[in-house]
Formats: sequence, C-alpha cells, structure tokens
Amino acid sequence: MNVTRCQVRCHTFSIMRYYESMMRVLMKSKIICLIFVIMLLTACGKNSPEVTDTAPVSSDPGSEAVVSADPADPADTESATTVSASAESKEETASDDPSDDITFSVGAAEDPDPKDDIETTDADTNTETEESPVNEPEAAVEKEPADIDPINNLKVAESASQIMTVVASGSSATLTLYNKNADGYFEKALSASASIGSNGIGKTKEGDRKTPKGKYHFTRAFGTKDNPGSQIAYTKVDSTCFWVDDSKSAYYNKFVKTSEVQKDWNSAEDLSHSGSSYNYALAIDYNSACTPGAGSAIFLHCTPTGGAGCIAVKESVMKSLLQQVLPDCVLIIDTQEGINGY
Repeated sequence: MNVTRCQVRCHTFSIMRYYESMMRVLMKSKIICLIFVIMLLTACGKNSPEVTDTAPVSSDPGSEAVVSADPADPADTESATTVSASAESKEETASDDPSDDITFSVGAAEDPDPKDDIETTDADTNTETEESPVNEPEAAVEKEPADIDPINNLKVAESASQIMTVVASGSSATLTLYNKNADGYFEKALSASASIGSNGIGKTKEGDRKTPKGKYHFTRAFGTKDNPGSQIAYTKVDSTCFWVDDSKSAYYNKFVKTSEVQKDWNSAEDLSHSGSSYNYALAIDYNSACTPGAGSAIFLHCTPTGGAGCIAVKESVMKSLLQQVLPDCVLIIDTQEGINGY
C-alpha cells in the first residue's frame, strides 16, 4: 500500500513537471508570437503610404513637416495596446527566467534626403554675369590760366628751354629767370632788381648810355674771381684781358688778350682793373656783327656801375645767375608792354 502511494506521488510529480515544462514552452511561444506581431506591425508601418498634410508647405528650408495621426483611429489604438501587453509579458518572463531576456532596438527614422534641404534661387540658375564697369583713364589735370605765368604765352617760349627777362622802367629794371618744367611750362627760378643805362633802353650807337632792347643770348662768362660753377664757359681774367671799344680797331666789340694779338686800338675796357663790377660777368651778344660805332661791351655784371648801358645786379645774384644760366638761355630786354611781343 505504501509502495502504491509512493508511485502515485511520483507519477503526480512527473505530471506536474510535465505541465510546468509545457507552460514554459507556451510562455516562450507566446513571447515569440508577440515578437512576430511586433515585427509584422513594424513592417506594415514602413510599407504603409505616407500621410501628408494638405496645408501649404513652408518655403523655409529649416522648417519640417509634422504628420499627426488621428488619435481616434482604431488601428492605432490596437497597435498601442498590443505593444504595451508585449512589454508587460517581457517583464514577467524576465523575472522567471533571466536567460530568456531579449533586447529590441528600434531603428531611428531615416533623415530626409539632404538634397531636399537645398534651396534653389534664381541667382543660382542665372548663368549671366554682370560686366564690371571699365575704369576710364583720368584726364590729365590741366593748369588753370591763372596758374600759368604770362611768359608762357610768348612765341619764343615754344622753342626755348630757359628765358631771362629784363623789364625796363627808366634806368631801373626787374630781372627774372624762368626755367621750363617737366610739364612744358615756364616757372620763375629767380627774380631781382637791376640797374640799366642811365638813359633807359634802345641803344643805337656807342656812348649813348642806353641799354640795348631786343632778344639776345650770352656768349661768354668771365670774372676776376674764381669760377663759381658757371654753366657757360668761364674765363678768369687777368691783366692781359681787354674788351675793345675803339670802332676803328679790327677787334672792335671783341674780347682779346694782349698776349695773343697785336694791339691796334686806342681804347678798350681793362677787364681786370674795373673794380668789383667784373668780379662776375656775362657777355651779351649785342652787335655781334661788330658794326663800327653801333655799340660795344654790353654785359650783365655786378653793381655798382651800369649806367653806361650794361645791366648790373648784386654780386650774390650775379653768382647765382652764373650757376643757373644755360648756354641757350634767351635774354629779352624791353618794357612790360614790349615783352609781350616776343
């Protein structure tokens, strides 16, 4: 009898173990079914047509369209209930058998195509380019007439590179030296007071104490002092140097050296013994033809003398003139009104 009871208990225990195993299998099967359902719903969600809002799409590339599902849709409610039940079942199973834990990862929604975020504007499709304006060369700035010295209006200014004017008024005058600049205009380089013939200008003969009038050049530079840096060939005179003023001499109105020629004159200027007047001097080519009696020895030299017909300036001015006056300098001697005619 005891054996029979023992057998019954063993059999009953075996049946209980069998049912327990079956329950485990059923639980696992239930989990597998739930997994299958979840996967099926996920697949259906991806393949279902996309619901779009009928509202106009914003042109703002940074804005995103949001699609809201109808909360009253039965299908959505059922899906949410199923997923919730699945989660509860997983929690119960995990407490019974840790080896049956299963982790699911839900993939994030794919980003929209980046190309869709690029906004195309009319400027991007416009293949034409605007041409930059061409910078026109600026016209050379011309001097205003008020800025140009009247000396530039003279006809002689067209060909000359340097001009000296002696504007006479009685027995005095104003001497001005002009140099031509890079722009072709004459500019004042030096101006000083001067003394001329005591009888003014318009020399016609020897001894009339007038300074010649007209256009001239300089032929020689000389002086009793050393060469200060003359632009024209300079001669330091000595006791042999003379300028003949005897109209009967073959050397009339010429520079001579007694050491080189035979004396045939009765009068001549002793260039080395004329005081300070000839410390520095420039010879003017008046009466270059050496016409007897027409006048001779007309110089631009140092003060104090000058009343006989020469032009005299201060020694400092004369020294500066020697350093600046060029061989082709044009000398004009006249009144202010007369100067305008050259």
